[in-house]
Amino acid sequence: MNQQKQEFDSVIFGSHIPDSILRCQEKLKEKNSDNLKYCLKFVTQYAKGRNMGVNEFETLKEHTKMDATECQNLIVGLLTLLRLSIKRKFKHDVLTKEWNELGVADDFQTILMDEVNICRSLLEEGGSSHKLSLPTIDRVLWRVDVAISTSAVSRALKPSIPMQLHLSDGSVRSFEMSIDQFHDLRFNVARMLKDMSDLETHS
Repeated sequence: MNQQKQEFDSVIFGSHIPDSILRCQEKLKEKNSDNLKYCLKFVTQYAKGRNMGVNEFETLKEHTKMDATECQNLIVGLLTLLRLSIKRKFKHDVLTKEWNELGVADDFQTILMDEVNICRSLLEEGGSSHKLSLPTIDRVLWRVDVAISTSAVSRALKPSIPMQLHLSDGSVRSFEMSIDQFHDLRFNVARMLKDMSDLETHS
């Protein structure tokens, strides 16, 4: 679902709320949310320099009962909110006003303020230099296959895209996608790149 830009005269966000925060805004409004607290803990551990990799992410999904996309959106949104909230050492009353405008739950504001105080110096000095300890893609192999005949008549003459990823840790991941899934992949990669660009612009 497309998120509309919200006009927002803000000392933290500027003229509009970043897309990464818009995608998790409804979650931020939830009161007494254990998922918010757990995801914030994940984000602050990352901000403090701990390597948060695949195992930690899988544990997060299992604990929160959210799918990968929901977890990703909430983590990126919280990280964006945390980094923007420590920018230029905003006073507490300024942050509280901005968070209220955003609709952040009151009980979560207290926890978030504590983390802002703890992480402020760490994030300003070197938080952005820490990276998730995930392997990178060294090589991508792919082709387009078209099934001429198959036991499933509905799949006959429909193209599919087998892909093989060679990762920096030496592992190889193989999978197959439909054309629709390939377009979804293109869209999500483009969206993630835009989120990264927005985060760099506001940091």
